[in-house]
Amino acid sequence: MLSLLKVNNLLLIENAEVEFKKGLNTVTGETGAGKSILLDCLSFVLGWNNRSDLLRKADEPGEVVAEFSVPSNHITIEILIEADIPVGKPLIIIRRTISDRGRRKRIYVNDRVVSLEFLKTISSHLVEMQGQKDSHALLKEKNHRDFLDQFALLEDDVLEASKIWKKIQLIKQELIDREFNAAESKVEEKHLERSISEIEELSFEDGEEIELDSKRKFLRAAFKNKERIGRANQILNSGDLENNIADAIRWLVETRDSLGHLVERTSDALERTLTDLNEAQREMNDLSRSLDFDEAELERVEERLFKIRSLSRKHNVTSDLLSKIVLQFKEELARRVDTEEQTEKLKSDLLKIEEQFSIVANEISVKRAEAIKTLDMLVNQELKYLKMGDCIFKTELTQVSANSFGIDHVKFMVITNKGGQWGEVGRISSGGELSRFLLALKVCLSKKEQGTALVFDEIDRGIGGATADSVGKRLLALSELDQIIVVTHSPQVASHGSNHWLVKKDQNEINETCSTVKELNYEDRLNEIARMISGETVSKEARAAAKNLLPQSHN
Repeated sequence: MLSLLKVNNLLLIENAEVEFKKGLNTVTGETGAGKSILLDCLSFVLGWNNRSDLLRKADEPGEVVAEFSVPSNHITIEILIEADIPVGKPLIIIRRTISDRGRRKRIYVNDRVVSLEFLKTISSHLVEMQGQKDSHALLKEKNHRDFLDQFALLEDDVLEASKIWKKIQLIKQELIDREFNAAESKVEEKHLERSISEIEELSFEDGEEIELDSKRKFLRAAFKNKERIGRANQILNSGDLENNIADAIRWLVETRDSLGHLVERTSDALERTLTDLNEAQREMNDLSRSLDFDEAELERVEERLFKIRSLSRKHNVTSDLLSKIVLQFKEELARRVDTEEQTEKLKSDLLKIEEQFSIVANEISVKRAEAIKTLDMLVNQELKYLKMGDCIFKTELTQVSANSFGIDHVKFMVITNKGGQWGEVGRISSGGELSRFLLALKVCLSKKEQGTALVFDEIDRGIGGATADSVGKRLLALSELDQIIVVTHSPQVASHGSNHWLVKKDQNEINETCSTVKELNYEDRLNEIARMISGETVSKEARAAAKNLLPQSHN
């Protein structure tokens, strides 16, 4: 609810302070008094009017302040909290200033500077103003489905459909991500399989690298010295050394009788030498046999050692960790298999959830179609009541691709004249007719409080008598749900107001013309309504007629 509107130095208004109230607030005044100016100031503070020629005195700053009282669950409270803007009672105070001859404008919400875009976001939830077609929610096709769903009490059903739709989109996105990564994943899987196969085919044992390295060194040394060992073996096993030593021993033995102990030490040494020679021959034979290997064996050892070390470098581990790497690769492959199974499960879940969504969406579509019959009937009855019998309304329901709101597109259509063609509701060109048409829609669509102030500018244009009285009654009925502010020239409409405001031109202390706004009491209302009936000169008959129009409950 708009609880306060303060204007300073804008257009014809020097200073004005209007404390709007609940119910139906009517604003009247003579033509040119400044009634529309008041709405221009409201549009400015809401961000809908960005004119630069608003200043009354160009060299002085101007300001408009609008205070709103809203319920704690109002959507604007959530928006302010998300923007880290403090919230009071809850009370929303919007202040917009203009200075520097209209070149500089500032916007404050609860004393925090905000952007024009942010202001428009919250103001769209606070006020609906007829007369600005671009900002009127009922004229925007994108809102028609929401209005129908509110009328049909389908908000919970649509919320359920929206939640299911969100699950569908999340699963689809995950499947897209998985598919996007599938090719790369396949390459990685093949790499893992090749790596496992290479390591397992090697049949590597712990410690084998050290053993092979030692064997390679030995074989290389043996290969290098094999010829020398062979020559030494040939000499030792040629028999010449053994025969010569044996001959020397035999000759010494033959001289023992004549030389005695002189030859015994030499003979004994030769005996030992012969024994050592025999031992050396056996050792040499063993050494020769140990060096008797196929030269291809060195190649085999070196080739296997190269494979082991190559795999170690490839996987950036020491050779003794290759067996652990294989286990890790196998675990990773198993996880990838699980991922593929999860993908298949996701696809299965998607089919089930899509089927669930289809059921809910079709149920919503059926309920919408049923609600449309009632809505169209009520609106057309209301249009007749408001003396717009040539205007025919219908709600067009067409099926579209599934979305978070179901499978329907909703569009309000209208024929404005007999024999005319169906067109969008915004094609109504007459401001008065448009206001009454929107009033008819509002009356039929509004079933609960929205927390929005509804502003109608000259809804009575082109009507009078019983039609104007019907408009006033409808506005009063609608004001039980939402605050209504209506600028009117009709005494019938004005008489139904819960609160009445008069805009008039006056002269200030220095004889400058300015517009003032005053709340009227019962007597003042009688005089104003009588003026609206008879003109500048109020007759007794006009006053009596005004008294008949104005309910005693307003006294």
